[in-house]
Order: sequence, then structure tokens, then C-alpha cells
Amino acid sequence: EGNLKIVLRGVSNTVEGDDHLARVMLNGTPLNGEVQWDGTDQAVLEVPFAQSLLAGTENGELAAVTLEVQGEVLSNAAHKYSLFYIESVEFSYDRKMYAQDNALRIHDAPQGVVTVSGFSSYDIQVIEAPNTPDAAWRKNLTISEAAGGGYQVSFVSTGGDYQLSAAPVTVMPEPDYPSRLLSRRNRAEYLIIAPRSLQQSAEALSDYRATLYRTQIIWLQDIYDVFSGGRVDSEAIEEFLAYVHSHWQQVPEYVVLFGRGTLDHPDRKGFDESMIPLRMAATPWGLIGSDNRYADVDGDYVPDFSIGRIAVSTNAAGLAYVDKLTAYDTEPAADWTAHAAVVADDPDPDAGDFHANSDQIAAILTGYNMTVDKLYHPDGQVRNSLLANWAAGEYGFVNYDGHGGRTQLGKSSENFLKAGDVAALGNGSHLPVFSALTCAAGDSSYPGVLSLGDTLSLQVDGGAVAAFVPTGLSLDGPAHQLNIAFVNALVGEGKSVGMAARSALEEADISGMVPFMFDVYNVAGDPAVKMKRLEGYRISDGVSLEIKK
Repeated sequence: EGNLKIVLRGVSNTVEGDDHLARVMLNGTPLNGEVQWDGTDQAVLEVPFAQSLLAGTENGELAAVTLEVQGEVLSNAAHKYSLFYIESVEFSYDRKMYAQDNALRIHDAPQGVVTVSGFSSYDIQVIEAPNTPDAAWRKNLTISEAAGGGYQVSFVSTGGDYQLSAAPVTVMPEPDYPSRLLSRRNRAEYLIIAPRSLQQSAEALSDYRATLYRTQIIWLQDIYDVFSGGRVDSEAIEEFLAYVHSHWQQVPEYVVLFGRGTLDHPDRKGFDESMIPLRMAATPWGLIGSDNRYADVDGDYVPDFSIGRIAVSTNAAGLAYVDKLTAYDTEPAADWTAHAAVVADDPDPDAGDFHANSDQIAAILTGYNMTVDKLYHPDGQVRNSLLANWAAGEYGFVNYDGHGGRTQLGKSSENFLKAGDVAALGNGSHLPVFSALTCAAGDSSYPGVLSLGDTLSLQVDGGAVAAFVPTGLSLDGPAHQLNIAFVNALVGEGKSVGMAARSALEEADISGMVPFMFDVYNVAGDPAVKMKRLEGYRISDGVSLEIKK
């Protein structure tokens, strides 16, 4: 028998008692065992399996393995669900002592003489207890030609783990560029944090914004070198921004995280997309990624910078976004810039009166002399009207209130707008600012899945120019409160998207919003983007409406 050990971490916490039940299938065969647990606790599912379920090669190498972890919701109540992550998987199985690609890792080796073949070189090295403080090169190795060709090594094992390799061990040094992060003479209005792998596009963004602001790029590795001893650590970014706020000669208004972040920052899945790590925050339903946490210097939940993330993973995508900003900024204001869509899901007694909320937002926008299309479900053809008008470049602002998810607006049966629709919009440089008071529409934390908010902001020939979107589950009342303040600041006061988001959070702090909601709503795209308005349309004294409790 082999043994399978899976470490799981709960994310959602929606019911009293246990939330999650997990089982596992190996190569399509259910294994005998399950685990159930509560909330955000860790759980371990450990089950034996017959090695006949594993396919292998003639040399004992393990072929492809399909592992399926199945979850089950432990409640039939409405709006209850189970969400958990797989933290680690460990397979233990017997195999031939044969190297693959000139290397073999032996776990719990048997005591006595061990012989490993399959090496193409005579220069074979053996490390005992690798990746531990007791790691040591083994001597007294017997290396000879193997009967089937190549070379083999024999040594006396005392048990434990061994790492064998015939591949040359080459250490490639990386240059360490000197930095001036700690200089108190540093000045910036617009600060870009980026990995050096995105240097070309980060410099293009800096050059473009330098026409309006004093810009500065800080390379991510320099932050790690100074604040975390060179280790990849999200806390180092937070500590750096706290230092900037208290010590730099000029504190920037804008902070741009130039690079996507996912839960797979070590890139175990091979997407090569996580550039700047996520900063995690706790909510009643589990952990979410929140860039606002990076910008909260004094611990009051309110960001002390206007922060946003441009979630690119390549220089090509970064350059395309800079071109998109340029096209938007040079597009003349016209009737479309004073035209808004206010989209609403049907009212839900358990979630919120989305029609009433949207009526208030529409009244505010109308007060600022904007023409408003009210697209309310189920009263009209919301999806068809929204897609057609957006594609025609008719909107300068789009607001949504209702149910949603990571890649869609509306429930799965509604799908008012999906991430898959964005590529076909083709609205060119007629780019709206997008605001979504929903759940998770800005959550790009899952490897290989870009959120609706980021998809809209990064779409090269359309979509939106920037977005104010949630990265986790949201509460209707506080979200509506934020939305009113955001719209007043963005449209009425002419503030940038980042400043409007920050202003809305500051106003929510005064009114006593529940703390976790400060982490939920973040800016996708450049926080310095300002919504286009025709001359004479802006009203600066604001519009206030009473918020229904």
C-alpha cells in the first residue's frame, strides 16, 4: 500500500459547527476516508491506497497522477457553501531505486546497502538529510557501470531521507543593485512597486505619469533586501510603505502595485503570473487578498495612500495597459462621458434591496447632470442591453449592485456580464470607470483565473479603464454606504478612482463601518485615473442621500 496525506485549509465559515467535508479520488477511484472540519481551521486527510492505482514506467518512474479532492456543503440552508484550499499533498509509495533526469529523492530509505541506477554520469553526489540543519555530503560511495547502461551508486543507508544527483550543481548569482529606499530625501507623488521582470513596462508607466506627477519606481527585490533580509515576504511591502509615510521627504498620494498576485506565489502550478504577493485579511467568511492592507500605515483599516493594482504578469500586458491609459486620456470628452449605466439584480430579502440602492445611485448621478440607463433585473433585458451599449462605447460610468462572483455579475442563471464577454466588447477608448457592489468581482487570487474587474481593466481594446471592486464576500448595507461616498467623490468632486476609493473608506470610518469591509473593496487598475466629464457637468458641492439602515 501507498499513503496519501493532504493538508486542507478552510476559507468559508457560513454555518454553526462544521462547514466542510472532503473526500479524495485517485486516478478516478474513490479512496476510503474523509475528513470534516469547521471554518478556517486546518484539516488533514490521510488515507492508504493500493499501489496498483498508480501507473508507472518500466524503470519505476511515476506516470501522471490525477488527484481529485471533492468537497461537500454540510448544510442545506440558502446561501451556505464550502470553500477550502489544498495546502499540500504528500504521496508515499514504493518504487524502484532508479534516477529520473539524473536525480532521485529517497524518503524513509531502508537501512543497509542502497543501490540506485539510472545516472548518465559517473559524478554522482549523495546528500543525507537534505534541507535540514543536519544535511551532509555522503562519502564512501561505490560508483560503477550499471548492467543496463549508465551508472549506479551504492552506499550504506542509516534510514531517513537522501538526495541523489549526477547533474552539476550550478549556483547562478543574481546582481544586487544598490537602492536608496531608506533615504529621507526621497520624493514622489506617484510610486510604482514592481518586480524587475516587468522593468520595461513599469518604466513606460512611470514615463507616462511623469507628465503629471513626480514618479518613482521601487523594485520589489530591493524592498525584500532591506525589510525582510532578501526573503519574499508580503509584510516587507507593508513595512516599506509605513517607512515611506513617516520618513520620505514627500509622501506619495498614489501607490501602484505593478503586477498580479495570486495564492500560488511560489508558482507550483506553473502559470508564472504572480508578480507581487497578496496581503491577506480576515473576514467572517475566511481570508481574502486586500491591497488596502498594504496601505494602512496606522492600523485604523483606512488606507493612507491611494493604492491600486495593475494585475499584469508580462511586459506585453503592462505596455498594452499604458497604451490603453494613453488612448483614454487623449480621447475627447463627449456625450458618452456623461452617460452612465446603473445595473441592479432583483431584490433579495436575505441580501439586499438592490433596486432601491440603485435608485439612489441613479438619483446622485442625475444630480450631476449625467444621463442614466437603469437596467434592472427582472424588469428588462439586462444582459443584452448592457453588452450592446457598452460595446457601442456609450458609457462613461457603469455601476452594478447585486449578486455576483469572481468572473461574473449576477447569479449563474443570470450572468449579466461575464469575464468571457469582455474580449468581444470592443469599445476602444470609450472606457467607463466600473464600480461593482457585489461579491468577489475583483478577486484574482486563484491561479489561472483573472477576475472580472481585472479582466475589464486589462482588456486591450475595450473594457473599463479602472474599477472599484470587491476581492471577497460583501455586506449590502456597508457596500451601499461606500458606493454613495465613492460616486460623490468620483463624479461630483472629480477625484481620481484611487482618491475616491480612499475618500469613501475615510467617510465609512467616520460612520463606523464594520472593520472587515475596509479590506474588501479595492482598486483594479491605475488609481490615478480620473473619469472624463464634459465641461459644465461637474457639480462640486456633492449630493447626499440618507442611507437606509
